[in-house]
Amino acid sequence: MTYMEKTNKVMEELISGERLQFGNYTYHQSTFTDGREEFEDWEVRQFILNHFLTLENLKRNA
Repeated sequence: MTYMEKTNKVMEELISGERLQFGNYTYHQSTFTDGREEFEDWEVRQFILNHFLTLENLKRNA
């Protein structure tokens, strides 16, 4: 599974309610939030993608 596929899967799970949270982000009332402020979809998508890329980078350099 590619990084974008993983990212899309997490986004779908958040929106559907299958996954309640990823990092500090949740999906509530048609918007992403960290409990204090709302975020655009692309900001959350970028965070998720960076998460997967960072994990891969850590694995390679361990």
